[in-house]
Amino acid sequence: MCVLLFQSKRDHLLMNVKWYYRQSEVPDSVYQHLVQDRNNENDSGRELVITDPVVKSRELFISDYVDTYHAAALRGKCNISHFSDIFAAREFKARIDSFFYILGYNPETRTTVL
Repeated sequence: MCVLLFQSKRDHLLMNVKWYYRQSEVPDSVYQHLVQDRNNENDSGRELVITDPVVKSRELFISDYVDTYHAAALRGKCNISHFSDIFAAREFKARIDSFFYILGYNPETRTTVL
């Protein structure tokens, strides 16, 4: 989640939270289509990057959804990196509370988007 803190008119500390989806929250049919596309890209002779299960579990999908919460609801901090494509994601180093995303996900249309 991307968090932006601000103060309300009643001096409450609030935050805008941008939503990300984990692979497990994306419908299997959508994710399998994405995997198939990535395998097709791999026909170029380049090594498929996400073979490490730890790194694979760190991929998120950004969304356009933003919610507002009281700052007391904040549980912790994480780092989310953006990569332009699957091959650029080779730079990602799996660390505690670190994630990455390449694509977005729209739950209304059930599609991944650039």
